[in-house]
Amino acid sequence: MIFDVKITEKPLADPSSSPGIADIPATSGARVVFNGCVRNHDGGQGVTHLIYSAHPEAEKFLIKAVRDAIQFSLPEGEDAVSPDAAGDNAESLDAVFVRHRIGRLEIGETALLVVVDAPHRAAAFKVTAEIVDQIKAQVQPFCAVRTCFSQDQRQR
Repeated sequence: MIFDVKITEKPLADPSSSPGIADIPATSGARVVFNGCVRNHDGGQGVTHLIYSAHPEAEKFLIKAVRDAIQFSLPEGEDAVSPDAAGDNAESLDAVFVRHRIGRLEIGETALLVVVDAPHRAAAFKVTAEIVDQIKAQVQPFCAVRTCFSQDQRQR
């Protein structure tokens, strides 16, 4: 099982062409990709870009959030990501790849990339959604975001 979770300053490429993401494992019947992008508005105001920064320990919290998501989503919890669980088990995973960007991000750039490979789609969809929710709940306090608005360049 591949478990690859990091915070990075590098732009996140399309997962189908990114050298950092492994090919879909032969045991996988599903790959679910979540691409969280910077949008051009927030609270009814135009946005020009975002600037993310992270606490030095934020990556540890990112890893914990992803592990918690797996634990919460699947009956086997952390055992679902063990090499023994792979195969035709409907509640197992083959790979989890997560990247959270920091630095300046322009409109349309990826801020969060989650890729989950599993033998069956139900587990892949369920775990992907829970990973995003857990990152929002657990990691957000350790990653500051400055929103740069277009009208008078007010920031928050």
